[in-house]
Amino acid sequence: MKAEIISIENGNATFVAIKNAINELRRAAPKDCEVVAFAFNLTVRKIVFYKPNTFLFRGLDNEGNDARIVCHFTQAIVRVAVLPRAAKKRPEIGFHVA
Repeated sequence: MKAEIISIENGNATFVAIKNAINELRRAAPKDCEVVAFAFNLTVRKIVFYKPNTFLFRGLDNEGNDARIVCHFTQAIVRVAVLPRAAKKRPEIGFHVA
């Protein structure tokens, strides 16, 4: 396990933690499964981090509609899960720093 010290005074630590959670599960997931992130009521397709403290989550809401959530890093709660691969391939989760 790699120890890393990151300031918690801005969203950098949150962004790194989200990326690490997704990447750890990607490495461990069985080949017939995929890693999916959920934030608020979205199935996340892309996470954009606007330095120093704002996140934009792009994805699909519970009804399958294209949707966006903007939040301060202190409001971000992201669940990352390994699920059986869907019949229709979901795009991999993308990351971007703006």
